[in-house]
Amino acid sequence: MWKDAVLSAAGLALLECLYILLAKKLHIGTARPEKRFVPVGGGIIIVLASLLALFFDFVQVLYPLIFTGVALGIVSFIDDLRGLSPLLRLCLQLLASGFVLSPLLADGHYDIYFIALLGCTGYINSSNFMDGINGMLTSYSLVTLGTLYAIVRYRLLGAPGDYVEFTEAFEGLWVFLIAALLVFSFFNFRTKALVYAGDTGSITTGYFAALSICFVGMAYSTPSVVVITGVFLTDTFCTFLYRLFNGEAVMQPHKKHLYQQLVSRGASPLAVSAAYAGIQAAINAGWLCTPATFRNIYAIVVAIALVTSYRILHR
Repeated sequence: MWKDAVLSAAGLALLECLYILLAKKLHIGTARPEKRFVPVGGGIIIVLASLLALFFDFVQVLYPLIFTGVALGIVSFIDDLRGLSPLLRLCLQLLASGFVLSPLLADGHYDIYFIALLGCTGYINSSNFMDGINGMLTSYSLVTLGTLYAIVRYRLLGAPGDYVEFTEAFEGLWVFLIAALLVFSFFNFRTKALVYAGDTGSITTGYFAALSICFVGMAYSTPSVVVITGVFLTDTFCTFLYRLFNGEAVMQPHKKHLYQQLVSRGASPLAVSAAYAGIQAAINAGWLCTPATFRNIYAIVVAIALVTSYRILHR
């Protein structure tokens, strides 16, 4: 499977190069402060990678997830081109996530369903901001998806209980998404990015990551799995509360995230991205090494530490 993913990565790299040329010709992008035009929408290769995963039979149980993810990717690409209503995008994200999470309703887990639905939608929207900092989307998402892959592939949490077929299928999807993110990082994880993922890539990546975390958490009956993306969730949630209590329009674009502030204070975007990914990787390793009976406590301690750090560093 990895061999196929590597071969597909070569093709995706070529498609990314062609897209950059086309986007520049059609002026699909944004002017940076240094008056340099940078294309957006390069995350289209992440959408294509998810479709390539369907060539493996055992991944086909994820048809609903992948096709809704592709649909969101197409809508997001239109948003990159002309801009869409935030309310429309939110409704579509709720509809897509709600549909994929419907097995929870069939099993009578209505409370978990609505918690997962809200959590997924929140993470999908928050991931959209990652693309504003060079390398953030790729480095952080690679840590998240890499951790999930290791959990399932090497049975780091033991054998899954419910939703076994989903976890096995996710393994194949993650391989192709990781390959696509590695390709995209070549163009984006640099001082002067050659292309940005746009809503196309950030929304799609956030969608697949959020639903993956949900199903892994349900399969292993371990809600503390959300800690594997705790750094960004803390930043997003605390920033949301900060803006809400200050009377700001929380649905409008902003630059109040901690990592955005760090960059505005002079920190290197690549250093900030690497720090977020590195800290999250360390947290994930600690969580996996913690005995199962103490993982919830570990997650709570990490959450307190992250919130405290946010309060100290955020202005």
